[in-house]
Amino acid sequence: MKKNYTLLSLLLCLGTGIFSTHAAAPGTETETTTTTETGTADVVAARGSLTGVVLDESHHAVPGAVVYIRSLNMGAVAANDGSFSLRGIPEGVYEVCVNYVGYEQVCQSFNIRDNETVRCEFLLHEGVAIGDVVVSGIVEGQRRALTRQKNNDGVSNIVAADQMNRFADANIGDAMKRIPGINVQYDQGEARFGQVRGTAPDLTSVTLNGNRLPSAEGDSRAAQLDLIPTDMIQTIEVNKVVTADMDGDAIGGSVNLVTKSSPYRQTVAANAGLGYNPISERVTFNGSASWGSRFFKDRLGVMAAVAYHNNPIGSDNIEATWKQDDAGNAYVDEFEVRQYYVHRERQSYSLSLDWKFNENHKIELRGMYNRRNDWENRYRLTYKDITPQEDGTATAYLRRQTKGGAPDTKFARLERQQTADIALAGEHNLGWLGVEWGFDYARASEDRPNERYIGLESDEDNPIRFDVDLSNEREPRFTPSDASLMELNATNFIKLDELTESFSEIEENEYKAHIDLRARLFTGRFAGTLHGGYKFQDKDKSKLITFYDVEPADEEAFLAEAMGAGNTFNATRKNFYAGDYIAGDFVSKQYLSHLDFNDASQFSLSRNAMEEAENYTGHETIHAAYLRYDQQFGERLKLIAGLRLEHTTFDYTGNALNIDAEEEHITSTPVTRRTDFDNWLPSVLLKYEPVDNLVLRASFTTTLARPKFSQMVPGDRVNLHDEEYTMGNPDLRNTVSNNYDLMCEYYFKSIGLVSAGVYYKQISDFIVDAMVEDQVIGGQEFKELYKAVNAGDATLFGVEVAFQRDLGFISPALKNFGLYTNYTYNHSKVTRLTDPIFAGRDADDIQLPGTPAHTLNASLYFENKLLTATLSYNYASSFLDNEEMGMTAFSDRYYDSVNYLDANISVRATKNICIFAEVGNLLNQPLRYYQGTRDRVRQAEYYGIRFSAGAKVRF
Repeated sequence: MKKNYTLLSLLLCLGTGIFSTHAAAPGTETETTTTTETGTADVVAARGSLTGVVLDESHHAVPGAVVYIRSLNMGAVAANDGSFSLRGIPEGVYEVCVNYVGYEQVCQSFNIRDNETVRCEFLLHEGVAIGDVVVSGIVEGQRRALTRQKNNDGVSNIVAADQMNRFADANIGDAMKRIPGINVQYDQGEARFGQVRGTAPDLTSVTLNGNRLPSAEGDSRAAQLDLIPTDMIQTIEVNKVVTADMDGDAIGGSVNLVTKSSPYRQTVAANAGLGYNPISERVTFNGSASWGSRFFKDRLGVMAAVAYHNNPIGSDNIEATWKQDDAGNAYVDEFEVRQYYVHRERQSYSLSLDWKFNENHKIELRGMYNRRNDWENRYRLTYKDITPQEDGTATAYLRRQTKGGAPDTKFARLERQQTADIALAGEHNLGWLGVEWGFDYARASEDRPNERYIGLESDEDNPIRFDVDLSNEREPRFTPSDASLMELNATNFIKLDELTESFSEIEENEYKAHIDLRARLFTGRFAGTLHGGYKFQDKDKSKLITFYDVEPADEEAFLAEAMGAGNTFNATRKNFYAGDYIAGDFVSKQYLSHLDFNDASQFSLSRNAMEEAENYTGHETIHAAYLRYDQQFGERLKLIAGLRLEHTTFDYTGNALNIDAEEEHITSTPVTRRTDFDNWLPSVLLKYEPVDNLVLRASFTTTLARPKFSQMVPGDRVNLHDEEYTMGNPDLRNTVSNNYDLMCEYYFKSIGLVSAGVYYKQISDFIVDAMVEDQVIGGQEFKELYKAVNAGDATLFGVEVAFQRDLGFISPALKNFGLYTNYTYNHSKVTRLTDPIFAGRDADDIQLPGTPAHTLNASLYFENKLLTATLSYNYASSFLDNEEMGMTAFSDRYYDSVNYLDANISVRATKNICIFAEVGNLLNQPLRYYQGTRDRVRQAEYYGIRFSAGAKVRF
């Protein structure tokens, strides 16, 4: 440990020593590439400063505008509130110019004096003729995004709030699927996790205002994107290439969500809409509002926002597990018909405060709270132990399960996920040194109180005979020889398979602190800026499940009552999207919820050791230090070189569980394990602008991804009764990737972009959750073995192209039409399998888990003074699921391809009011998994088409 901290100290001392030696004024986070009047680099001492704001004709802030002094090769990019700062300016008179896509260049002259700060204001005017196009709508959103994207150092994509409003996207995950190189995974019809450049969600970091979002789930590190409404976010910044000053856990990239910041002038906005869900057959509601202003001579800025979504939704689902007989023929081993009814409520609140002491000192406080309540009822019919017979039929027994909760949770299983983030940050000009610092506290939790299940089972010893039709493996058919045996009654369902109640709590608390130093060492043609910093992160993660098996005092009487009149519910939906299946009758959610498990005369409770063995506590600490140097070579070329060290300590406590074959002897022992890792992460980036509006980028970076929380937990769970073995693996190594990127971008003067790029990743020690059947361990045979492993190494090659522009260049008649499209191709290959579990597999036949080969987004829009309309399409091809990879190709699970089509239209009723209508998922795209081959369904879950309409108000 001493060695690790010594390395960190050396990096910091090196940076501080350089800062002190040169006594230079701080530069800006992003610097422009401009011409210069001097041919040499000048060492700078403490000089004057120029600060101000960039506004449009309506006096709204213009974020992303470039402010530069050509003669000094010095520039800055306006922040979200339009403000900018240029520091370390030698005494003299300088012409200062502002550029912004679609606006005329504005230049002013200022007399800069040593140790003085000049305050100014730039007012921009439209410079590109765009006719009837409404600049405050789609075009303005594109302009802001493209300007910031062009000025960034690395490969990135920026999406502004105005652009997000173009689509029928309720949450951030749905909005992200429009960005080049991004695919998303769904839950109940909403995008939950994002995948960047063909990598699994756990290989991408999601941050809020630069601080990583905690995960509300007990297993994954991936942030739940469906927790955050699009109305709460001002900008989505996707950094596909990270620099040394950014967190290194970003193999796919880093997605930064920027909350609404205080405006330069008072703004008020609100929207509300009603919709309809075809499965729940209920009305939905979405609404949001925001307000911002500045006070005390513009020193205090305030921005507050709130959003509320109330969506009764549902899904139609079938699931199948496939096996092979001795002849290699595939058959269904287990089949399920599921009906979901979900009431999803989302609340989000944010507040941003900033105080400008003077032109050299500023602090900011930002907070955000998100809560999502999911009240879910699930009715599941399961065909268990399906056994093929010689005559072509099969036998199986049945289970009917109801998922519910308590009366005060609406008779449903309540899953309450919450995230909160509060950050205090400051920016200071100390004469020769620029300092940025910040403290952040983030918390995520998931609570499931009174989660109840009741399952009834038919006679396992006298299974039902079925005619089997597997001619269409997408929809397997099982027709009973006697349909009456499917009915829910005391004759058919003779056994209580399960009656349980559980309480689960998942918590993640994280504290962060960072300090970043910047100094401009040289000005002129070869301007140079040095950055250095340190970041500390401390995280606690815990999962606590209290699980009760409930046994009725008189099972026979209980079963008769549960299936009696008034206590059952018919879950069959007439237009079941997943196929012509009949769910049938189940014990009702009301009956399940009203059972009094605390009545000892009716029920006895016992703790379930197997379920509770998944409990764990974890503590992680990360120390990171970096150095970054930005060097300008003339007016067009910029080099960024950096080195980052991240030292990670994992300290986890889990449980070692042993259950004997008769379930009579159960032992559970806590197990603690501590591990440490050091990762050195170099980076080199080049940015070259051979001509105006043409940007070439090249880079080499090294990034990492840490294992999921649950994968690091020590302790093996051995269940001899069920013949299952789950291995903990605290020895998992961080996944590391060497990344190579090339990108070419051309920005049209009429607001638009065409870009093309390639990237290549060398990934070491990628992690999968392996499931292996029929294993012998210690002389004992197990039907299933589960273990997270560093499976091996892989490569990923990708091509990314994008185009967005209005179509007026084709014909003036098309000036109100625009096209937004992008395509990404990924070719992945596992080069080596290193874990013995996969000794029988050929690496050449396996793609990198979580990697779709093709993603495509295409949007056609129309906008004039009164009308805005958009039709958008999203496609992603299938990929190997990293959460279930088997010993053979037959058992691999794949996430199937998706095709989404959405449409929306808005009409400007008045200057400040718009009426809108949206239709989502026009193709009724299901969430679908398949096993081995595309037609062999593993899961198919349908959500139906979404409708909504409402109004938006903005002042």
